[in-house]
Amino acid sequence: MSEAVVDDIVAVLPPLLQSLEALGFIARHLNPPDFGSVMEAAGLPDQALRAVRPRLAGWSGEFSDLQASLETASDAALAAFEGLRAVQHGVGDLTAVFRALRHGPRAQEALYPLTAKLPPVSDFFLDPAWRQDSDLTARLAAPAFENSGISHDGNRPGSRGSFSLYVPEYYTPDRAWPLVMALHGGSGNGRGFLWSWLRDARSRGAILVAPTATGSTYGRR
Repeated sequence: MSEAVVDDIVAVLPPLLQSLEALGFIARHLNPPDFGSVMEAAGLPDQALRAVRPRLAGWSGEFSDLQASLETASDAALAAFEGLRAVQHGVGDLTAVFRALRHGPRAQEALYPLTAKLPPVSDFFLDPAWRQDSDLTARLAAPAFENSGISHDGNRPGSRGSFSLYVPEYYTPDRAWPLVMALHGGSGNGRGFLWSWLRDARSRGAILVAPTATGSTYGRR
């Protein structure tokens, strides 16, 4: 990898990951009467990301996959903050907030393939309490199962009746593994909701299935 590309990654990755952490913070603490104070507590990581975003342009073709992942993740994170900032400044309502937050999972999905190449990205997709576990990080760095990681079922991933699946990179078939079924709320889908549980499943060693309801959500019949 060229020195210039490394320098660009070092410049872009911290504000990108900080922006994604901030989006997660906003989603967890979202309460309509407190929206302004939550936004203030989240800080301004998107401003730093926007300032370095141009550094992702002009890479040589051999780094196109890496470039595409970082560009897509950065643009999705910035789109999320653009929507949130609009509401913060009086343009839009709670529906616009939820619409903006949907960009967060899209950013994570774009970034996840880089877990095998960039250790800080791999750490981001772990529960903070597990990031110093050297045995876990070593197992993640050397996948033991060919079909591990994230996959999507269905002609259009995220469409009604489809599902998304995560199998830990260190999965082995010689023992039973916990299974988590993550059911989204109204107007959501499994492809987006998967990321709400991914850190826990990846850290603790669980297979994760996030189906998309055939209707708008799951309910009693």
